[in-house]
Amino acid sequence: MSREKSLIKNTVILGIGYVIPGLVSFLTLPIYTAMLTKAEYGTYDLITILVSLLLPIASLQIKMAAFRFVLESRGNEEKIKKYISTICIFAVIIIGICLVITSAVLPGISTINRVLIGLYLFQEMIVDLLKQLARGLGVLKKYVMAISINSVLTLIFAAVLLSGLDKGLPGLLLALNIALLFANIYLIGALKIPQRVSYRYFSKECLKEMLAYSVPMIPNAISLWVVKLSDRVIVTWFLGLEMNAIYAVANKIPYLLSEVTGVFNLAWQENASLAIEDEDAEEYYSNMSQTIIEVLIGGMAVLIAGTPILFKIFINESYGDAYNQIPILCWGIFFASLSNCCGSIYIALKKTKIIGVTSVAGAMINLLVNVALIGKIGLYAASLSTAVSYVVIYSFRVLQLKKYVNIKYNWKKNTVSFLMLFVINIIYYKKYLVTDVINIGIAIIFAIVLNKKLLLTMYHKYRKKVM
Repeated sequence: MSREKSLIKNTVILGIGYVIPGLVSFLTLPIYTAMLTKAEYGTYDLITILVSLLLPIASLQIKMAAFRFVLESRGNEEKIKKYISTICIFAVIIIGICLVITSAVLPGISTINRVLIGLYLFQEMIVDLLKQLARGLGVLKKYVMAISINSVLTLIFAAVLLSGLDKGLPGLLLALNIALLFANIYLIGALKIPQRVSYRYFSKECLKEMLAYSVPMIPNAISLWVVKLSDRVIVTWFLGLEMNAIYAVANKIPYLLSEVTGVFNLAWQENASLAIEDEDAEEYYSNMSQTIIEVLIGGMAVLIAGTPILFKIFINESYGDAYNQIPILCWGIFFASLSNCCGSIYIALKKTKIIGVTSVAGAMINLLVNVALIGKIGLYAASLSTAVSYVVIYSFRVLQLKKYVNIKYNWKKNTVSFLMLFVINIIYYKKYLVTDVINIGIAIIFAIVLNKKLLLTMYHKYRKKVM
């Protein structure tokens, strides 16, 4: 199978699974905003953010080693058992300790909520690890199935416990835990974990090797957390939980673009690494990088133009202040996606330290801009700091990449595309139904023209298969 076909196949498989979480995110949004108070919703959002910070620290990023080392062992069941046993035994011990600590020390939170948050962190670590093992084993369909199970059951149990039984924040945390439990049970069975885990396969040497690979990724993960999510903590600290709830809602629509590009990047990581030894690697990276930019610009244009409609359908009118933040956040996601695509090439080159350095620089800028401006421009400081930090990260990575690979871009085409995207942004802020409809039409035509070559290639390949 060619590189392009493999990339498309993996992206499609992952994409199918990620459509469901994206859809569920929108379907649960009206439930959350209607059944939780702004303070409860802001607290829930803060919990998910803090869990995302604790995950890489508490797990020592062992999930990254799980993917890498199991991937390299495909076809050798003995080595797979050794790595899976070592990873799982180590992870259960570490995660168990974290569960006890989290359940005991959270201040200002009821006992039931502390226990539910501790279980949520525990299960998130387990499911993250199992999903990376699924990727390493090359069973992407099972990886996607676990994501789908978790998403659909979250919707069902959230609807029952919030809308039906009116259980508030504890009910939502319980729903999240039940959904994760089913996803974990599925993965444990699908990946044959009981048959593959045995203490006799546990290896201290393997553990040292994997930790040497995963631990250096912790600063990178923390830096990315600062760039992505520390805004919520700062907004809560300076502006309160209700403003954090508004900011969280503002992120929901840009999250769609983030999910799509995240799916692609999972597939791109593997392809970029496999192509590094090819004679035409530089040309391949250049073509893919330009294509990625064009697809992202087209996707962002359609998303921003369609946001006024999505906003009216899915978001409660009491969160109207979130509307103006969305395009700025979309720009942040755009540059974050480009940064991640560059990061995949660095992973292929085994230059992961650069990823960490650029992430730390971006995190520092994010904090400085946020703290400096939040007292002057309020919520806009959080959105702008995110966008600025990702621009810095992407710029650093592109400039440094020139030392190893000469990536060529179509700068003329990209400049025109950016200007067109700015026009769509300006129309977005007019807030008239007629201009919104016109804007959607312009965005769709623009996206099609910009990606004409790619769309025609996909059409001809599809036509050949059908005929």
